[in-house]
Amino acid sequence: MRPLRLLFILPVFIPAMLHAGNLRDTLCVETDFESASLDSVTVDGNILKINVFSRFDPLNPVDTALEPSARWYSFMLEGVKDREVLMQFHGSEAVRPFYSHDGRNYERFSSCESLGCDRILKRFSRDSVYVSYFIPYTYSYLLERIIHWSSSKCVSVSSAGKSTLGNDMPLLVITDTEVPDSLKKVIYIHGRTHTSEAPCSWHLDAVIERLAYGQDGLASELRKAAVFYIVPFTNPDGVIHGLSRSNATGVNQEINWDRPDSLTCTEVLNLKSLLEGILERHGRIDMALNMHSQVEDYATYWVHTAESTSPDFFADEMQLARLTMEGNPYFAPGDLEFSDLAPRYLEGWLWKKCGEDCLAITFETPYTYYSENPDGEWVSLENLSAFADHTVQAIGDYFHVSVPGRLLFPLENGKRSRVVVKGLQPGKYSVSLLERNGIDGWIDAGEVEVGKNGRFSKSFNGKKYVSVRLERKTRDNF
Repeated sequence: MRPLRLLFILPVFIPAMLHAGNLRDTLCVETDFESASLDSVTVDGNILKINVFSRFDPLNPVDTALEPSARWYSFMLEGVKDREVLMQFHGSEAVRPFYSHDGRNYERFSSCESLGCDRILKRFSRDSVYVSYFIPYTYSYLLERIIHWSSSKCVSVSSAGKSTLGNDMPLLVITDTEVPDSLKKVIYIHGRTHTSEAPCSWHLDAVIERLAYGQDGLASELRKAAVFYIVPFTNPDGVIHGLSRSNATGVNQEINWDRPDSLTCTEVLNLKSLLEGILERHGRIDMALNMHSQVEDYATYWVHTAESTSPDFFADEMQLARLTMEGNPYFAPGDLEFSDLAPRYLEGWLWKKCGEDCLAITFETPYTYYSENPDGEWVSLENLSAFADHTVQAIGDYFHVSVPGRLLFPLENGKRSRVVVKGLQPGKYSVSLLERNGIDGWIDAGEVEVGKNGRFSKSFNGKKYVSVRLERKTRDNF
């Protein structure tokens, strides 16, 4: 392990003098921009052979046995136009990372330019280029988005507190204020605990955008049916200073939830206070989503085992997972991960507070590609946004949020339940069922014809199935 040189790395400008034949050329490496991160570089050879050493996080003062991470890197090269550059990465991966010529619009290095998991070979067409592990989602950009979201009449902006270095931890509350909160589900979401995990921010950004401004039926009904408390960045200091998994003092916030206050970082103390305030106001939290990204090449939920929680809680987790997979090309049953619930995580803390009444679970997007398929789509802002639509749909389906033409009904556990609906438009409707303990999504249960009286009535096995979906068929469905 390379020794940690500074607790914080201030913006630096690192010149490296190169000699190519009889020519004297200059390569400049810059990290004087937000979320930049680099330890050092070395250069040799007639072509630009650059050894890139990513910077390690500070040593963890609480979990001292935990190795610091050096995953994140983001830097700018100058003096590379029309030159072949070979970058060898040390301390982190380079599986088709990203580059940009303006620091705003990024694209992946091609598969031909990515040599294994730690080298990049490319001839650049411009003099300056930014190189980053993933497309940066910076604190400054978040503040821009906060201003944008705050213009929605359904969004209120406040703060979950100040970070260790005094940066604000913005809090968004999204709901339809014309509907009493007492009639709504309470949903908590937070992200960017591990600051290298930029994909989770782009995914959460798209979720927030849909909830804040979506004019579709589901977004509108979700705002009426739920109040969302969202902390987009739980670790703003780490993002600003280009760290990977820790906050400014080296603490891994993800596993800091079961410590005494004297060993709990400022950010986690803020989040605990926020959650306790939500519980005091509403009396419950119905769902908590802990948004992350992982180096493994698939998206996943970390499903907590029934042995460490309860059979009903496990069934609820699996239900949410299956609903997220429904029609989702980026998420498959084989992608799920399973683990025991532990008190050091947010989910463990909420289990002590709420038990199985709060569905608390971690979700992870990958950095690279989906379902371990390198020949499929690689992770992009476009498919992260599409994934967000599946996330929003899954939340709606889990809480049986109906929209015109697509009606959802819960079935009472262990009993045969009759679903009776009046006022339907006449026509054909498809019927789908969701198994209570199955591994599949919605199961086709045929179709029914609703007559002029607009009435539907049918009994279903509540012991086997948890939900019924009734969708009106249009000519496009025939």
